[in-house]
Amino acid sequence: MKVPIDLLDEHHELLSFDTAREDEWQWVEVEIDGGSARVQVPRVCDAGVERVLRADVAGNLLYLIGEVGHDYDGWGRIGCLVVARDVGDGVWRAVVFHALYPFSQTRLV
Repeated sequence: MKVPIDLLDEHHELLSFDTAREDEWQWVEVEIDGGSARVQVPRVCDAGVERVLRADVAGNLLYLIGEVGHDYDGWGRIGCLVVARDVGDGVWRAVVFHALYPFSQTRLV
């Protein structure tokens, strides 16, 4: 059985998003450790992150698993992995945004 694995070791994009341009970012509210946090996430796909399925904190990093507002050529919704750093006062800013394509959940032979 062939399983597609998305490796982030060699070929990836490092893009710049201007924090002063509100149209390049969205705010995502999440519940963590019994409280709430605001996460500044770049608008990478269409309407950005539409749904957060899970949020976890480890040290000064916040990990989000969610879905973006985009369907990938009939394969289904695109997921996303976001890693954010704590910038203080309950605010986190994304430093990694990675699209999780739906065909990685299928069995390819």
